[in-house]
Amino acid sequence: EHMLDPLAEAERAGVPVFHAIDHVDALTLTDGGHESEADHDEAAHESEAASMSERDDHSSAPDHAHEEGSTDPHFWMDPMRMAAVARALGDRIGELSGDAGTVRGRAEEYAARLEQLDVDLRETLAAVPEGRRTLVTNHESFNYFADRYGFTVVGTVIPSATTGAEPSAQDLE
Repeated sequence: EHMLDPLAEAERAGVPVFHAIDHVDALTLTDGGHESEADHDEAAHESEAASMSERDDHSSAPDHAHEEGSTDPHFWMDPMRMAAVARALGDRIGELSGDAGTVRGRAEEYAARLEQLDVDLRETLAAVPEGRRTLVTNHESFNYFADRYGFTVVGTVIPSATTGAEPSAQDLE
């Protein structure tokens, strides 16, 4: 989160900036965990507006907790979403570089590795019965993993999606 101010400043100065979250089916934080924006068009519009406003507003709140209704930023916990980001980033860097074919080829290689990781994870996780696919985590960052692999996040030690949050004594109790 501490990079948001310098990135926003660079973007205002005309530096090309790539918003990876714009290239995935993002999840919206809800009271009960998450929901897919693709499944809820209205939530997608609200989430996009919240996401744009968060990009602008993070500078005033370095410990900003991602509230219900905001976009869950932890999409890298899903290899398939990251494969989509790798391809989109390869296209963007390819547009900016003098060697678009090489850049796009490397991005495609990396995306293929991420897709293989998804296959490997599915094979490994197949041993976990569907009725036991629950997670308790230390941070609200596993919603994309849970969404991809059929898990339910039943609780978090630090109930916030922000990196600046700390549990209270009551939370720890």
